[in-house]
Amino acid sequence: MRNARKIPSPSRESEGWPWTERGKPVPETHPDGDSWPKISVVTPSYNQGAFIEQTIRSVLLQGYPNLEYIVIDGGSDDESVEIIRKYEDWIDYWVSEADRGQSHAINKGFAQASGDIYAWLNSDDYYLPDTLRLFGEAVNESPEAVLWAGACLEVDPDGEPRQHLPPRNLDTSDLQRAVADWWEVAFFHQPASCMSAEAFHRVGEVDEELRFAMDVDLWIRLANEGDFIALEDTVAHANMHEGIKSWTDQDLREAEMIAVAIKNDLPEVARERLTRFADDRFEGAPYEEVLKLIWRRLKKKVLSTVGIG
Repeated sequence: MRNARKIPSPSRESEGWPWTERGKPVPETHPDGDSWPKISVVTPSYNQGAFIEQTIRSVLLQGYPNLEYIVIDGGSDDESVEIIRKYEDWIDYWVSEADRGQSHAINKGFAQASGDIYAWLNSDDYYLPDTLRLFGEAVNESPEAVLWAGACLEVDPDGEPRQHLPPRNLDTSDLQRAVADWWEVAFFHQPASCMSAEAFHRVGEVDEELRFAMDVDLWIRLANEGDFIALEDTVAHANMHEGIKSWTDQDLREAEMIAVAIKNDLPEVARERLTRFADDRFEGAPYEEVLKLIWRRLKKKVLSTVGIG
């Protein structure tokens, strides 16, 4: 078990979790006698020096007895590597080298992982105290499920709350379709979730061709493998800042969501999303860019369907 008392002091003068507060140590064994599932947390990162120490500390200070922590940095040229090195004695594996983007970094991280449960926590998000204990308890209570998700609070970089987002409609009978129509039907925030490692490898890894909707694509595939369990607790904070790609490229993100629905043989969901997109964004939407992105994401599937690929 990691000794949280020996973790270095933070580099910045900030109060509260995870700076001056620490998580309550979790007993070595579950109160009912079961062992805690091994949780592998992967943090993909690139030039997030303003946030990554908060992320790292929020994982290492959990006090969870069966944690594996992996950091995959894409060759940052800011202070990220210096911060990672500061905590490297408490990180099971880390690397800083050029990669092909976030999806590739996530796959690289899980390739190093050995846990029963996988989670990825981006380097601008952070866990709340007791998150991993809550995940471990949820897994022990519903071991047949393939994904567990709690609520997430979106916050400004200074910690001010913006929007509280609990999971929605994860108990629907047509889970795959609900997940494909992300936000409109089913929803949970990615940093507030964890998944079965076995199911992850069974459905295939994160699609590295996807830049915006790789998480939803993965969850659509996981929805065929078992139940998704909603937790009542708030387990993560998502830092909402100007550099978030889903903010800066909302039209292209929606285009990729449409492409992902088609990719997973859910054309009716794609049609509904495209109709809503047209209604909401008809004026000013960069349709040429949107169509090009959809084609790039679906080229292999289209050519295969018509017998060319």
